[in-house]
Amino acid sequence: MENSPQELPLVFEGRGEVKNFSFKQGKRSNTAYLYEVSDTFGNKWHEVFIRKINARFGNIAYPKQNAFGVSAWSAGTLELANKRFDDLTEMSAPLNSLVLKRDKDNSFVTYISFHFVCERIGHGG
Repeated sequence: MENSPQELPLVFEGRGEVKNFSFKQGKRSNTAYLYEVSDTFGNKWHEVFIRKINARFGNIAYPKQNAFGVSAWSAGTLELANKRFDDLTEMSAPLNSLVLKRDKDNSFVTYISFHFVCERIGHGG
């Protein structure tokens, strides 16, 4: 049995490309996260993303900028963020219906429901 990965913190301050941003976890499921993000000017929005395990370090990774639009999304309202989160959470399916996908550098593992992916791209499922 594998050890559970270290989950993302409930609250944290950004570093690197997200310096000067504050992050507060709103929701978490087996397949997705929803965070409220704020900047130093008081602007707030939400980010929703697929839960990815960094196999090398044994933790969950917050998505980098290039993941947005692919496996992470920004939402201006909590209503839109909740909708996206709910869609991603529907991906929680029995283990035998999940597909394991590795990023090109083999450091991240994403669990994707084959049914969800097929349904979203119009191939039934």
